[in-house]
Amino acid sequence: MSLQLLSVISFLLLFAVAPVFSSHQVQEDESDWNLRHLQDTTTYGLIRSTDYTSFANSTTIATNACFKVEDSDGVDASVEGNAIVLGDCDESNAGFRLDSNRLIQFEGEPGLCVQTGRGRTPDDGNVLRLFPCDTSRSSQKFIYGPSLGIRPLLNPSLCVVWQGAVPDIDEDPILLNPCINVGDRLHWNLEVA
Repeated sequence: MSLQLLSVISFLLLFAVAPVFSSHQVQEDESDWNLRHLQDTTTYGLIRSTDYTSFANSTTIATNACFKVEDSDGVDASVEGNAIVLGDCDESNAGFRLDSNRLIQFEGEPGLCVQTGRGRTPDDGNVLRLFPCDTSRSSQKFIYGPSLGIRPLLNPSLCVVWQGAVPDIDEDPILLNPCINVGDRLHWNLEVA
């Protein structure tokens, strides 16, 4: 068999066996997000985990969990480079919004946006952090769908989740993991007051 033919067969087998992320499915959910949440781009809200309640019990601190900006200096959470962590929704320090440029803006400091890692392209394990909003940075662009969760536009095979199998409020960073491995940690909802 020729080397070219083997390469073609290997390529086809890779895509036949590997999980495929449907761009059509992303488009449907993405347009649903646009219709439901981007009509008023001035409205901020909590990004709440719809999966966390299945973990909450009498031993947990919070009954719900949301994006929260880590308060690393003990004074101000709206500092460039601060990580997004899983926080108690009742104690969340500010809201977020997904704007028409696909940036997730932070209400506490409107010039700061959520970014995957520290300027890198989206990769497994990147922690979400606040950095100055920049529409040219692919690491700041996200897509969302109710059944698909929040994903980096550049690599939609990764999902935004909390670290670990069991959530730890105010400790677990929000980061990227391969969607195929995240189970019931990928569902988020924007709640506008």
